[in-house]
Amino acid sequence: MLTISFAVRAECGDGTYFPEVCVDVEDGRTVRFPIPVKVDSSGVKILEKDVPSEISPTGSEQLTLAIANNRPTRLCHLSESERRGLGVLTRGEVFIGSLQPYETREIAFTVMPMSRGVREIVFNLSYKNGDNTHYESLKTSILVRGREDVRMILVRARDLLPESGLPPAGGWGVCQIRRSPSS
Repeated sequence: MLTISFAVRAECGDGTYFPEVCVDVEDGRTVRFPIPVKVDSSGVKILEKDVPSEISPTGSEQLTLAIANNRPTRLCHLSESERRGLGVLTRGEVFIGSLQPYETREIAFTVMPMSRGVREIVFNLSYKNGDNTHYESLKTSILVRGREDVRMILVRARDLLPESGLPPAGGWGVCQIRRSPSS
């Protein structure tokens, strides 16, 4: 028995193809073997699971992505890295491992924005399907701006009521709204 392996580069659409391998044997005969080759261009998707459209420049926010294997085969050596554009992320490269066919896995990041304005953030994913390394990326925008905090401050009305127990003729509010200065 003889085992032969060779690489095939398929430059065609998705589907199953049957290229023939021709083997010349003794007596000048040629034997043809059709070999099925399945071409599937489906890949991995990076999806926004929980990515806010707007975040505050103070503190930190958590972003969640979903990584979906849309292929009928297992993928291995998945890792997410090279995030750019928003600010400081508290985790470096994230090793995801392998994904079974049609499996989805969530990964979370904590971001701390460094400046205001519309910030583009890019997530890059690499994975292997057999010996081949593939790359996918997701680009999204997040607005970084200060949010005015609105707080309700209750006033103890019992201490303010006149002896009659009724508010003055002009009335007064039981609470006041205070806005903090814009950041």
